Amino acid sequence: MPRILLIEDDASIQRFVEFALEDIGAELIITDTVNQGINHLNHSPFDLILTDLMLPGESGITLLEKLREQPDLASHTKVVVFSAGLTGSVKTQLQALGVWRMLSKPISVMDLLTCVEEGLSSLPVPQASVQSAAPTPPSSS
Repeated sequence: MPRILLIEDDASIQRFVEFALEDIGAELIITDTVNQGINHLNHSPFDLILTDLMLPGESGITLLEKLREQPDLASHTKVVVFSAGLTGSVKTQLQALGVWRMLSKPISVMDLLTCVEEGLSSLPVPQASVQSAAPTPPSSS
């Protein structure tokens, strides 16, 4: 099952994301600080990170800098910045830090869902699924 880490301190946004993603078949872990997010990343891998920029303590930019300094922390994880503070200069900085996608708040449920589904759609398919999906060769009688 795909795993998504949401780093967001606003409880109403947390509930919004939970609602938007409840039927996609992914595990959503929610935390409200960068330090808690890093702790989760140290313990298990995630497929997608959704992070705000303005957080208590360290910012989302600090998270991105830590991910860049420690590539093994989330080497195959796509990062989506989900923030109301996406100015031109911030977008340039985020691109330089390797952000996969940027979403401006407020956002519709459909736009959030589309972004997350695109992020998760490029995950490798488990080998058992590939084998079972292969067509059965016709038998020659």
